[in-house]
Parts: sequence; C-alpha cells; structure tokens
Amino acid sequence: MFYFIHNENFRKQQVFAENLAPHRSYFIPFAGRGEMPAEAVINDRGLSSKVTLLSGEWGFKYYESCADLPQRFQTEDVEFDKVTVPSMWQFTGYAQPVYINSRYEFDTPVPEIPAVCPVGVYCKKFHIDEKKNTYFLSFLGAAGALSVYVNGQYVGYSEGSHNTAEFDVSRYIVSGENELVAVLHKWSTGSFLECQDMFRLNGIFRDVLLYAYENDYIYDFHLKTTHQEDGSYMLDVLPKFVLSQALTFTARLYDGGTLFAEKAIQICPNKTDIITFDVLDAEEWSAEIPKLYTLYLTLSSAERELDVIRTEIGFRHIEIQGSTFYFNNKKIKLLGVNHHDTNPKTGYVCTAHDMENDIRLMKAYHVNCVRTSHYPPDPLFLKLCDRYGLYVVDEADIETHGMRTLGNINGISNDLAWKEHYLDRVMRMYERDKNHASIIMFSLGNESGGIKCQDYCYAALKKRTDIPIHYEAACRTKRHYYDVYSQMYTFTNICKKIAAGRGLPKKYYQKPFFLCEYAHAMGVGAGELQQYVALFYAADIMLGGCIWEFADHAVYHATGKYQYTYGGDHGERRHDANFCVDGLFTPDRQPHTGAKQMKACYSPVCVEHTGENTFLFKNRLYFKTLPIKVGYAYLENGREMAAGTFECVLKPQGAEQKNISLPTKSAATSHRVIRFTIYAADAEITKCEIVLGGQYTLPKIDAGTAPGVQYSESRAIISVDGGKIIYNKKTGLIESYVYKDTELINQVPLGFDRGFRPDLYRAPLDNDMYLKRSWNKAFLSALRLGPNRVKKDIRLTDNCVILQTKHRLMTPKYKNAGVFGVQYKIYKSGAIDVLYSYKRLKFLYVPRLGMQLEMPRAFSNIAYYGYDCESLTDFNAHAVHALQQLHLSDMRENYIKPQECSMRAESYFAQMTNENGFGLRFESEKPFVFSANHFTSEQCAKAQHREDLHDYDTTDVHIDAFMLGAGSNACGQPPVGRHKKVLTLQFKAGFRVSPVGD
Repeated sequence: MFYFIHNENFRKQQVFAENLAPHRSYFIPFAGRGEMPAEAVINDRGLSSKVTLLSGEWGFKYYESCADLPQRFQTEDVEFDKVTVPSMWQFTGYAQPVYINSRYEFDTPVPEIPAVCPVGVYCKKFHIDEKKNTYFLSFLGAAGALSVYVNGQYVGYSEGSHNTAEFDVSRYIVSGENELVAVLHKWSTGSFLECQDMFRLNGIFRDVLLYAYENDYIYDFHLKTTHQEDGSYMLDVLPKFVLSQALTFTARLYDGGTLFAEKAIQICPNKTDIITFDVLDAEEWSAEIPKLYTLYLTLSSAERELDVIRTEIGFRHIEIQGSTFYFNNKKIKLLGVNHHDTNPKTGYVCTAHDMENDIRLMKAYHVNCVRTSHYPPDPLFLKLCDRYGLYVVDEADIETHGMRTLGNINGISNDLAWKEHYLDRVMRMYERDKNHASIIMFSLGNESGGIKCQDYCYAALKKRTDIPIHYEAACRTKRHYYDVYSQMYTFTNICKKIAAGRGLPKKYYQKPFFLCEYAHAMGVGAGELQQYVALFYAADIMLGGCIWEFADHAVYHATGKYQYTYGGDHGERRHDANFCVDGLFTPDRQPHTGAKQMKACYSPVCVEHTGENTFLFKNRLYFKTLPIKVGYAYLENGREMAAGTFECVLKPQGAEQKNISLPTKSAATSHRVIRFTIYAADAEITKCEIVLGGQYTLPKIDAGTAPGVQYSESRAIISVDGGKIIYNKKTGLIESYVYKDTELINQVPLGFDRGFRPDLYRAPLDNDMYLKRSWNKAFLSALRLGPNRVKKDIRLTDNCVILQTKHRLMTPKYKNAGVFGVQYKIYKSGAIDVLYSYKRLKFLYVPRLGMQLEMPRAFSNIAYYGYDCESLTDFNAHAVHALQQLHLSDMRENYIKPQECSMRAESYFAQMTNENGFGLRFESEKPFVFSANHFTSEQCAKAQHREDLHDYDTTDVHIDAFMLGAGSNACGQPPVGRHKKVLTLQFKAGFRVSPVGD
C-alpha cells in the first residue's frame, strides 16, 4: 500500500498535534454487562468486543536518518523486520541505550533538532469482520514524534511520549483487512520538553488499542465527588455522549456486590446531561483504607444495552487551609518515593505485573505516596494505586532541564510561544486521569525553570479541578509556589526553621511545604532520612516528601562481561555514568539497604522510652486502627537476658503505654538494649531498638610479667604466649604476628605496608560525588607513611612492652600531609592496646579516621557485636545491635557500581578467624565502624562495575573510630553535625587486639 510520508512535522515548532481526538478518560467500554468478567480486573484490555488490542507482532523498518525514509512509501516494497509492540528500539537491537541526566542528547539550538534523526516505521495489519460506525485508535505511549497512517491515508500527528495519543480513524477503516502504519521519529521539537533523568529510549512502549463503537456511545465521563457539611458525599456523573437518538443513561453504584445507589435519566442528542447522587453515606478512600465502590455507567435503548463502562470510584476530599494540607479532614503526611517506568530487560515497557509488583513493594515498605516522575504513568498504574492505596502526585511530561546547559533554564518556560505545547501535555494528563481517587496533586512538570508557560497551564487547570497543583521550580521565581510550596533536597537546617515557623522569609510559611524530591538513595544511603521524617511529623506545615528514587535504572545482559550496564557502557557520546543507578531497589527489585532504612523510618508504628520500664507505642496512621503483636528481647552486650510478647490495639493517631518487667542489669557497665519486633496481620511492620544505657567494657588483662624482647639490627621480636610479634624498627610497624604457628598479618599485602596502617580514605560512596573531588585533588587514596619516621621508641615496663612511633604522612601532593602517631602496649598474653592519633592533617572532611590491617585471606570468618547490617552514623534506622556470626562474603552489599561497603557502625568487638578458629579480636569501649573485605578501599574505588572488583588474596580489616556519614550529596545535603568531622588540631582513639583460638 502506498503512503505519502509527512516527514517535516517533527521539525516544526508550531506543530505538536494534528487531528487528535478530544482528550478523555481512560476506560474500556463493553457491549453489555454480560460480556464483562465477573470481577473487575486491573487489565481488561482485549476482553471487550468493543476494543481490539493491537499489541503483538508488528512489521518494523529502521532508518538511521530521516533522510533515508522515502517520502513515497510503498509497504509492499519494504522488507520489514518483526518486532513486538510494545518494545523499545534500544532493547531490540536497533540502537544503543543512552543515559543522560539533565542534558539534551543533541547540541542544536532551540527549536532545531539534528539533521540526522533516526526514524522507525511500524506496520500492522488487522481484520475487521463488519465495519462499525466509529473507530478510535489509541496509542498509550510512544517515545518520539508519532505520525499515524491507515490504509494509505495520513491520520494525524502527536508529540508527548508518555501521553495517550488518540485518533478518530472512522473514515479510514474498511471491512476486511486494514493496514496501520506508524512513523516514529526519534526526536522532534517536543524533545526539548522531554529532558528527564533517565535512559533516552524510543519506541511504541505501551499498548495500542482500537475502540469500535456503533452510532451511540459514551465518549467520556467525569466523576466529581463533593464532601458535604453533614459528612455525606454528593456524586456528580458528568458524561459526554455521541448520540443519534433518545436513550437511557443509568448510573449504578455498588459496594461490593450490593447495590448502593442507582439513578437513570433520559438523554437526547445535543443536550448536556448529568446524574447527581445528592446524599451518599459513603466510606472514604485513603491510602490506609483504600475503599472503592464500583460504578456501572450504562447507555441503553428499550431493547438492549448499547454501551457499558465499569469503573472504580473512591470518595475523598482535599482542602488546604493556610499552610496545612487536609485529606479527609486529617493532616496527613506523605511518605513517598519517586517512580519511573523502568525494566532492566525492556526499558520503559512495564507489564501490569511489573507495575503491581512495584506497588506491592511500596506498600510492604510503608510508602504511602508516589510521584510519577516525570510523566503520566500507564493508566493501569493509577488503577493499582487506587486499589492498593497510594497517594499519587501525577506529573505532566514536561522537563526542559537541558536548557540550563544551553545557558538559560528559563528559556522555554518563559517563552509563551511554547504555552500551547505545555497546555497540551498538562490537559492530556488531567483528562485521562481525572477520575482516580489516588491522585492528590497534579504537577506541571519537573525542572523546567519558568514560569510563564506554567502560569498559563495553572490557570487553565484550576478551571477544571479543585485538586491541588504543584510545580517545584516555582520556588525560584517571584511566584514562589502554586497550591503547595515545593522544593527539592532542602537541607535539614532549613526544614527545621520551616517546621519551627521562624527564621526564614514569610513566603516559606504560607503554604504546605512539600519535598517532591529528597534523600538521594543512590548507593549507600541516604543519610539523615530519620531526621527528615521526624521533621515531617514535627509541624502541620510539613506535608512530607518523596525519596529519589524507587529503583535502579540499568540495562540487563544475560551474557557478557557485565550483568548490568549504565551510562557510557553503550558507546554514548554524552552520558552521566551510573547516576541512573540511584534507587532503593535493584533493577530486579531486590531491596538495597536503603530500602530497609526507608521501611524503618516510614513505619506506621513508633516506640518511645517514657520511663525506666515503660514504653509508648504510637500509631502514626490517620484512618486505620492497628491491632499489633509485639515481641521484645532485652539484651546485655548482645546476649538475650529476657524476652516476651504482648498485643495491643492502636487507634488512628493513638498510643498505648506498656510496662515491661526487665531483669536487674547484671553489670553496671554492660551495653543494654531492648529490641522490639512489631507485627500486624502476621506481617512484620518494623524492627527497632532502644538503647537503655551502659557501656561495653573491655575485659581486664591479667598482665603478669612483661613479654621477652630480642633485638636484631632492624627488628624487635617480642615473645608472647603462643607466639611472637615482630616490630620493624626502621618502619615503625608491627609486620608479623605469629600465633600457634599461624601468621595473622598478611606478609604480601595489597597496600604498601605490612601491619597496622593509618586509615583515612574510603572508596567514594555514590553520595560522596562532590566530596570526593577534594580527596582526589589531595590524592588521599595514595596516602602513605613518609620515608622519614618522626619518632620511634621501645620501652619495657613491669607488665608490658611499649612500642611508640610517629609517622609523617604524605601524598603525591603533600610531602607532609600530617602526623600519625601510634602506641602499642603489648602484654604477655598477646593482647595489644593500641592508641593512635592524627595531628595537623591537611585534609578537611576526611571520610574516615581509624586504622586498618591486612590479614591473610583465610581469616574470613567473622563474629562481631554491633549493628546487624550495613550502617553509618546517619544511616542506621534499619539496624539493631546484635551478636553476628557470618562469612566475610556475606558482609557487603554488591552494588552495581562498587563503593565502600560492609560498614557496621556501633560495633564494640569484631573477631576475624580462619577455619581452625585462630585469629584476632578487635574491641573498644567506644563504638567503632567495623568492616572487612577481600580487597582494599583503593581497589574498590578503581572498579567501575561490580564484575571489575575481584576478591584478592587478603582480608582487609578496618577499625574506624570515625567515618563520614552517608549524606545525600549526590543531589542533596552532605553529612552534617556529628556525621562529619573538620580536622583542626588532632584526633585520638584506640582499641585492643587480642589473639583467639585454642
């Protein structure tokens, strides 16, 4: 079949839509209730005789340049490949994935796009047995500029990748075989509005539907619920019909299988009709109790049903009073995440199962809000949010972030020549999604500067809805806000002032404050999440926020060097590396430690210590009563001394105080905690602990007499029970420790020196993105002991040998980077008390302050007392103190991009042994950060993918009195307060090392 291809619209700034059908809600119509499945299902596409699901096998022809696409296109002359729709070009072999954060993929000035623009031509044949009167062709998502043709004729054009593009194809459809051709240009002038932080992909990535109607049908409907003073609801059903005759329109509202309300009206062509239910004593919908009613809208004649729609409806109301956001009269908090459509095997293509799995994970990890960053999702996602219970911030497909690189972030948003482009995308979002109970805010887009085009859209949208509207970038304009004051990554010190209601300009206190992005969850972290959530609950003005982001973006490879790849791995000319690997969950949806932290911080139940043996259990929910079962364990130095269970019922925002009989502490100085594990409906809600006090105490050393010492020209050999310690007098290092004929110090270390070494560097965390610049500039990873030792001393006392040395530290930049001093007190038992200090360091914000020791690889069995999982001082809400026994390989989380790992904050002892039980025990009365790996931090920092990081012939042990917090500085604030350390004069700390094994 012959087609004349319109190969110019995608370059025309004034053309963004041609022949689109009027925007409407998403729904699936049926020819009658008897045709419907008995129960409402999430995905009923393809179940109706009125809808043909055109997804499946299509012909496909890819052109590297639009110049190669013939203007006179003959489908019979083209050798089409076979592809599955939905799919992405970059995941089916036609192009390489490109990951860019905030830049455009091309360098042309606005609104020009590159002369060489790839294009894909799709071809689908389908059969119509008997032609109906009306047909609408609906593309739910096509990334690129979409031109549509049917049976040799041009139908229309659409931009806006994540919006539904619907065309009236009635006059093109014929009985028998039909041919559909879709031409998708990789870029268009609309690409300047689609500069989102994600893989830039192309293709028809959502389903394609063909709606078939007779002469009379329901084209659209708007469900408007109004909360009344007596607590009841009024429901207005505002339909749009296409009619050729007078018919009956019926609205039946069901509560489960019970008819709740019913009304019917007679309707006529060219007349506006409405059904109103005046007083409905309806149960309200919320994310906590997602109560839905089923509404049947039926268009019928005297003889039969002509058109039936089944939809779910929730009754809720939203009001902003001053600076407080009310949902169903409650001052709710949004505990949210940002969510992209991403699948490591298919790109933007997400099945109903994928979406449901993501939402189940959100609910399991106590998320109650999702921002659809940065575009409208598949409408099935919103149906799932209605059912499972999630508050939704629905975002328009608008982001012009790349304009910042071009010199003016406001360049498009303040140019009213683009206002209709913006409005088209905003209204397509609104009209499609307007009937969802889950939507509590509409967003005018993301990171596009502005604000003239947004003002235009706001004014138009406010005429259509009373749902609040937000746009974060307004905060950087004179407008400041729309219906809520939105910001991203606001530092906690500013949030404290907002919550306190003082210390900032007046603009901060006039609207609810919403962090549409906060707590960057990339890699280890995010730090300070617990403080952010506490601030949400601290004041009515604090609405909450959404963590960036839900899941890592990466490309999966079944074979090859790397399982997952990111920016730069696909030959991209321009990319932003692993900045897309920034989620709470892995690409295949396994929880990172950050997800576990979120679950703890977002927990609906919190516990406070209110007295010596009294504890307050509080329900943070606003609508739902929680019957909970609590298991508790009282521990001293990690050993369980008492345990029990009890149950209680917590009303919404209610609390119950419990007195727990605890045994008398066995030692005044033991480290005492009580741990709670809380269940509801047999599912664990949270696990938390309260430290009751006390201090871990080192056992006393039965010193006896001092060890014997033998000297050679360069070494001192110290004899201890069961072995010997060799001290190198020239280097000032303990270079050997033999115990029971077993060498405990690696004699061929990966680092430059054997023995205990200063520990200042960590493999940068993803959230160290900016901090690491100063480390790299100072060559901190190359820190070594200088060739001229400042001081060495060996002294014998009555009960120990004291080795004391000071080292000059150096890097390739600094010949004198500071002084590292260390004192070893070696006892006859083989125990060593280590005291170390740092003075006059050249570095600020060092990542750690401690000591490291490389032991032979065989020492891989670990026993320790400290936090039970990966943690830091600002990243530990998910962790509890525990006695742990595990293999070294189980210590670390295997991040796609390697970074410092295995950290266990709040540790008091750590024991490294081999298969024979011989090894070393490290302990301190002050908590330290413990970690151990079969590689050094320097090697970890060099690896770009986890497959690059090999386990080497060493066990690198770190005992750090201080480690920099995780922070959120890849986008948000760096570590603050006690979680960072500015060095001025000196730092001192210590620990004990003892041999273990019989």
